[in-house]
Amino acid sequence: MSEKKKRNRNSNLRVFLTILLVVASISIMIKLNRNFSFTVKIPLTFQNLSEDYILKKSSTTSVKVTGKASGYDYFKYRFFSQAFPIDLSNLPKDGKESYYVFNKESDALKGSLSGSEIIAFEPDTVFFLLDRNYDKRVPVVSNFDISYSPGYGSFQGMQITPDSITVRGPESEVDTITVALDKRLSTEDPAYPKRLQHHKEIYIGHTPVTRINEVNPTKMANVWNVDTGAAFKGCLSIIDVDTKQFWQSDPLYKLYPEEQGRN
Repeated sequence: MSEKKKRNRNSNLRVFLTILLVVASISIMIKLNRNFSFTVKIPLTFQNLSEDYILKKSSTTSVKVTGKASGYDYFKYRFFSQAFPIDLSNLPKDGKESYYVFNKESDALKGSLSGSEIIAFEPDTVFFLLDRNYDKRVPVVSNFDISYSPGYGSFQGMQITPDSITVRGPESEVDTITVALDKRLSTEDPAYPKRLQHHKEIYIGHTPVTRINEVNPTKMANVWNVDTGAAFKGCLSIIDVDTKQFWQSDPLYKLYPEEQGRN
């Protein structure tokens, strides 16, 4: 085959591939311009909560949205995540819970899906348990026992400094605190809370130990706290109540990077 024929053949092949690419691009653009039904799971963000209140619990941290949008907009959404903000400043209440009802007519998505038609939200309502931020001054109690050598003593007795501390947190919980205890305080001590003496051991959660710079299940007196902050930047822990051996996952925000949690 002559050199000229080879060049013509290569040139024809390039033209064919170029036409094929152009046709494929046009076909994709036509399809992307059509409207498609979509269902996406969008994380919720909570904002404008007054400093006087604490968000203790929400019924969900994400919402599944069904709607219609152009394929082009949906394609962009797959590469740029978004969140749905909920304003907590003026929510209606139902008993102890506040709530937010999604409205498919007025609640619009952000970003590339901002012009989409919303068909449904699931769930259609999010419930919030809010509590007032509360400060309380509580006395410090210790189990120290001081004895004096003959000829020595104190008219004032033992004095603890500080004699009290300020505790801040949800009013429903802080209001139950009557004293700040030395963690070495015996369960038989008269100052030990009676409600904690009903059981040999008590296991609690919903109060992450990461707030006291711990990462493992932590014991104070006869109370075990096994909340290691999985909803934030911590890990999920499970403990054998007989042997006290425990196992922990990797930090959950690394296992599920698309979930916002409570961060």
